[in-house]
Amino acid sequence: RTVASIDVVGQLEKDLLQAQRDLEDAGRKLQRDFEAKQMELLSRVATRVRDVAGEYAEANGFDAIFMLESQPLVYIAESAVITDVVIRLYDEQFPIE
Repeated sequence: RTVASIDVVGQLEKDLLQAQRDLEDAGRKLQRDFEAKQMELLSRVATRVRDVAGEYAEANGFDAIFMLESQPLVYIAESAVITDVVIRLYDEQFPIE
């Protein structure tokens, strides 16, 4: 500071601030890219686990398989789906007036 002019010091401070911002931006971009790749990998693994569990469930007569974390439902047999029955019963009990 004692050998540089005020203008030079001001420009250096601006350059330093811009470099800090660029570094922070690069860090955020790297974090976003990492999270996207991580999600892509986890999604691929979850799909494979679901497929393997579904094959196992069908071969062994399971109606449903649930995971402890993340993707809660891995497999459900078609015979276990009761959505249409519930809708019909609801409509019977609570008809539209």
